Amino acid sequence: MNTWRRVPNKPALRRFIECYWYLEAAGEPDATQRVSPLLPPSPLSHYVLTPATQPFRYVAGQDVFEGYGSHLLFANRQTLRLEETYPLQRLGIAFKAGTLYAWLGLSGGAADPIGTADVTDYPDLALVDGSSSIDLGAQPESAVEHLDSVLSRAMAVARQDEYFLLARRAMAYLDAWYGHDHAEEALHSHAQLAAQLGCSKRTLERAMSRTTGITLSEYRAMLKFNNLFAYAYRHARQPLDWSALAQTFGFSDQSHLIRQLKQRIGSTPGEYLKRRNVLIDVYGDFE
Repeated sequence: MNTWRRVPNKPALRRFIECYWYLEAAGEPDATQRVSPLLPPSPLSHYVLTPATQPFRYVAGQDVFEGYGSHLLFANRQTLRLEETYPLQRLGIAFKAGTLYAWLGLSGGAADPIGTADVTDYPDLALVDGSSSIDLGAQPESAVEHLDSVLSRAMAVARQDEYFLLARRAMAYLDAWYGHDHAEEALHSHAQLAAQLGCSKRTLERAMSRTTGITLSEYRAMLKFNNLFAYAYRHARQPLDWSALAQTFGFSDQSHLIRQLKQRIGSTPGEYLKRRNVLIDVYGDFE
């Protein structure tokens, strides 16, 4: 398996793009390692570039989203199960929350968590040619230079209006807070956060929903769980004290953490530790 993850070299693009990533696997894992990976709720959107004949299949509860070739994966509120077909090759562009609103005018996200990237619907995506980009995937430096060049031109039309800027300020505040080990869940009510940003709670919530397609509460929950999964991943060789983790990551107690985890990924902490099938670090467990 060949994987890598890189941030754009150009600072202007880092405002909109979380990272570029690459995943290539020649063969299917053996039966002892075959576990369907889960992509937990995330504020990121991905433009997934693949060969035209490469199938994709995402399952969310009773809903199935499938097709072939390159596609857009919107910020997902539900956990998605990935049913992989090997061999596979993917080059991804991970967009920060709100980028598709500013660049493509997609207001409020999408009705479905997955959408096929039809260049007739999103003409600016046509500038990111799938075949030539994928060919560079095995060469990280060349791929980043190529994507930087193409996206600098394509995203020059991105519009940063008042809604986008307000939502970004709110998310930056929450990112900074949840980036530290705070034991207090209620850092601010939404009304207090809005007041600090100089707007009403209703205006703040409208800006989030309009530009990202997710609510403030959903965004906070995504940050909390992503930090929890990342911690568990980094300490995979150590026994985990779930009671202490519950306090660290803002759950009322261990029982609350277990219930929320079960609801989010369908597993208890013990079951999760056995499977280790939750994808972190954008699209995959890139080491």
